[in-house]
Amino acid sequence: MVDFKRFERQIKLKEIGEDVQQKWWDSRVLVVGVGGLGSGIIQGLVGAGVGKITLMDGDRVDLNNLHRQWLFAEKDVGRPKVEVAAEWIKKHNRDIEVEVIDEFLSTANSERNLEGFDLWIDGTDDVEAKLLMDQWAVKLQTPWIFGAAEQWDGQVSVFNYKGNSGRSFRYVDFFSPELNGSMVGSCQLRGIFSPVVHIIAMEQVSEALRILGDLSPNHVGKMFCWDGCESRAYSVSL
Repeated sequence: MVDFKRFERQIKLKEIGEDVQQKWWDSRVLVVGVGGLGSGIIQGLVGAGVGKITLMDGDRVDLNNLHRQWLFAEKDVGRPKVEVAAEWIKKHNRDIEVEVIDEFLSTANSERNLEGFDLWIDGTDDVEAKLLMDQWAVKLQTPWIFGAAEQWDGQVSVFNYKGNSGRSFRYVDFFSPELNGSMVGSCQLRGIFSPVVHIIAMEQVSEALRILGDLSPNHVGKMFCWDGCESRAYSVSL
């Protein structure tokens, strides 16, 4: 049961109250990717009081992750990211239900791992994983929140969310299905300014909370873009 005292400062907001807080607590969310974006996403979801969180990632903590993946410490190097992140969640709020999937999302495991959630949040830099989420979102009628960050720039959008618009926008509306891995932003290849990662992650969390709380998400049918070099936000519409 949700502890309303823990969340009393956000419950004071007239748009939230106990009803929305209860919806967040009852929600089941899958975070695909527990790296830079995933670290911020997890911290935001836990802090807000999302009650059921599943973490999916097959990666291990590396020393070069630590400048932007703030869930991890030097002592965690070599350990599965999902295990370390799950421990962090339980230390922060022991009442949250946490499950871990120590695998990368793939064609072979996507159906069994993507079913049963209210929402997926994308924390990957893998275009194949994004395309899988886009395809299965239609089949399973599940909204998902895209995120990307590279160098000084980041993007966020909400896909497969119908809301009041009647149209369900998809990842392939913005990006060609012929994309390959070399065309997707990669911190490993091109570098990243760590605050950009967390700005994008918090924007993803904000959209997730809006959807789960039956509030209106801001980034449906458009791509939110953050220019970290100029500290400037703008949107690109379909």
